[in-house]
Amino acid sequence: MLGASCAFHAPADPTLFPNALLARGSRGPLFASIRALGVFNFALPVLWFWFIGPNGSFNRGFIARSIERPADMMDVSMVWFASAVPVAFLLVSLHADCHVFHAPRQDSLMEIAGI
Repeated sequence: MLGASCAFHAPADPTLFPNALLARGSRGPLFASIRALGVFNFALPVLWFWFIGPNGSFNRGFIARSIERPADMMDVSMVWFASAVPVAFLLVSLHADCHVFHAPRQDSLMEIAGI
């Protein structure tokens, strides 16, 4: 998240492979799917263990265990702090989903790139 914040403040494009966004034909969706697989490979276990505990029950998931714990020095449940990372992973997963299933057409990408 620090890298994304720095890229936003220094109007820079943090894309690792910018030419992959301009791929034509079936290669564009293929590249988007490969990127999404990497995102989901990292994000889905975090989201899974947020809800589901070690024995497959909702009672021992990370969120359920955090509800019972109070935050140090505050009268607030730890669930509000513990939810920040999984919510961020959910948003990143949604973003990856949009790149795969709702990608802009090739013509609009060419217009953006000035080609």
